[in-house]
Amino acid sequence: MVTSTQPSAGKASAYAADIANVHEVALQGLADLAFWQERLQAHGLAPSAVQGQASLLVGATAASYYGWPFRELTITVAAAPPAGPAGFFLASAFNSSAAFAWVERQIFRTPYRPARIDLQTAPPPRLSLARAGSPLLSAAMAAARPPQAEQEEDWQGPVYLSAGKYFNARLAGLTRLYPFTPGDRLEICRGALPALDWLADSRFTPTAWRIRASARHARSPTYSR
Repeated sequence: MVTSTQPSAGKASAYAADIANVHEVALQGLADLAFWQERLQAHGLAPSAVQGQASLLVGATAASYYGWPFRELTITVAAAPPAGPAGFFLASAFNSSAAFAWVERQIFRTPYRPARIDLQTAPPPRLSLARAGSPLLSAAMAAARPPQAEQEEDWQGPVYLSAGKYFNARLAGLTRLYPFTPGDRLEICRGALPALDWLADSRFTPTAWRIRASARHARSPTYSR
């Protein structure tokens, strides 16, 4: 999510929420293209091919909205409709606040569910997801190391949802990039949630850590395509 893309479908880019100082830990990786082609076809989308594979991002964030702290974890797939701009499909999402998750589902029509989310941006970074006391997903860098690259990024574009919906998003900030090395760890609990099975069944393989200690996240209302 590094290119700068204009919001889609001719809608105004006014943001319903614009949050600064977001702490972000994300795993970028590749997965089976045919699996995600079949999965996204029902939504009128096709995964973007990178080295012949689908490109996925599992990201955890910690932020505060009007003084209310919360954490999120999202699973997204780089994708686009046949005649629309490239963006990301929001396959699954979680929020540490049950109230915020409810607002996301009811007002914004996004697939949020409440869960426990932990993350750490300081080296070595880590993230984890749990529900009802059961661990569902976790990832951790084996040991602190210098970043391979450091760059300012400002991505703007559509985030696609089911039922022909989408919203425009902006993700910006200083990004530190680290390769995902053999000593790093990713654990996925199969059978707990469909989205986690999708990660496992599509053989999601992390390639890089993307760390932002202080990012800007903004999103528009939800629109119909």
